[in-house]
Amino acid sequence: MGGDEFIIILTELDGDVDQAVEKARKGADNIRNYLSSPCRIEGYEMHITPSIGVSLFPKQGKGTDDILKQADAAMYKAKAAGSNEIRFFLPSMQKAADEKLRLTTDIRRALLNEEFAVWYQPQVNSSGDLLGAEALIRWHHPERGIIPPGTFLSIAEETGLMWDIGQWVLNATCQQISRWSRDGLLVKPMVISVNISAKEFSAPAFVQAVRTALDSNGADPNHLGIELTEGSLVSTGKDIIEKIITLRQLGIKFSVDDFGTGYSSLNYLQTLPLNTLKIDRSFVNRIKDGTQDVVLVDTIIMMAKNLGLEVIAEGVETALELDYLSRKECTIYQGYYFCKPVEVGTFTTMLRSGSCKM
Repeated sequence: MGGDEFIIILTELDGDVDQAVEKARKGADNIRNYLSSPCRIEGYEMHITPSIGVSLFPKQGKGTDDILKQADAAMYKAKAAGSNEIRFFLPSMQKAADEKLRLTTDIRRALLNEEFAVWYQPQVNSSGDLLGAEALIRWHHPERGIIPPGTFLSIAEETGLMWDIGQWVLNATCQQISRWSRDGLLVKPMVISVNISAKEFSAPAFVQAVRTALDSNGADPNHLGIELTEGSLVSTGKDIIEKIITLRQLGIKFSVDDFGTGYSSLNYLQTLPLNTLKIDRSFVNRIKDGTQDVVLVDTIIMMAKNLGLEVIAEGVETALELDYLSRKECTIYQGYYFCKPVEVGTFTTMLRSGSCKM
């Protein structure tokens, strides 16, 4: 069916569905075992890890195309499980596949129709004074209302639309930085940070794209921050240091988002020219004296201090969390205890007052 997709039809399995399923499973397992056997090419031992999706037929009201789509949906479920897997089609898979296709189409339309918006979550000190913000995308869907990023960004990543969305957010943020600077609302060292995925950052055109966004909008790079996840530090290739250094020379700040989730090593922290560590909200939200989470929070704060990095606590929701973090000398906070993400107009009002307290 394609460069690396094949269809095998197993006939006359059984009149009983359960028996047919078992025979199909055995057949798929045999195929997987044969394909997984090592082979040698020019002295190298190579391994194939196939993903196999299975759909049974005949089915009432389902034609050839339907059966192939179902097998394809099951195959992608097998891929998502980690490859070298076998999955049978379930109705829920088709529903998920249909939803994914619909969202993909809607995302393309949303980019053309300017349905996306950037909201801002303030970063503050213990008194609620503004120190910066994180730019967060929101989707104003014409039928569904506001769609949170967790619903569509993973699909954008899978379908190759993440670059387009990321560039839109970057340009919108730079445009807003320029406006706020022109109105005298952004003062140093205030930074507005955008989240950048590993695929975006690893793209050869990324550095030039950032330069273009800054130049075309007349934005001061000293007010722009880039947030990378821990996974990005590991997966973006050897030129990561060169890219960060190049962009830092412009004045851009770099932070590691969701720090503490287990991907990074001390070597990366010592090698990369970073500015800030952001403590993952899952640790902050479980702050209780004597728990393992407190040990991790303490360690991250101490590590950041020893490396000369700022530290921001994400997801601060209670006075208890704020009090503990403050006593440990973490002085920058982001979370619902102070303010939820807000639209650009509301954040502009906050900038005018210098505080997230409205």
